[in-house]
Amino acid sequence: MTTTYNSNFLNKQLLYWFPVYFYMIFIFYLSSQSVVPIMGGDIVGLNLSDYVKHSFEYFILSLLVYRAVSNHKVKINSEILTVILSGVYAISDEVHQLFVPGRQFSLLDILADLIGIIIAIISYRIIKKLIQKF
Repeated sequence: MTTTYNSNFLNKQLLYWFPVYFYMIFIFYLSSQSVVPIMGGDIVGLNLSDYVKHSFEYFILSLLVYRAVSNHKVKINSEILTVILSGVYAISDEVHQLFVPGRQFSLLDILADLIGIIIAIISYRIIKKLIQKF
């Protein structure tokens, strides 16, 4: 019985959480790169293309986290847990950038990340409702 439980646990880890871990490592890798500020896309001193990239990056992460969380029996709402986990990772990513030459901590980046997280949750709910109708 214990072997079956361990096997099921490992299968769930691989199926649901491995993509989350892999994508988090990918984000960490991207954040570890020293970059030259991107030219173009600036409006009133804001590089909007960078914020769109941040939102998209965390949109994907949140979909993966939500998929993983919603397939486990947890006592907290899956959507809230997704926002917490993805949001904490976004903050830790910005803190990590304090130690990368050429990078800096940015509250606007965190805001863009949170927008991507919220859009992912809303999109997931809409798609789920559409699928349930058919």
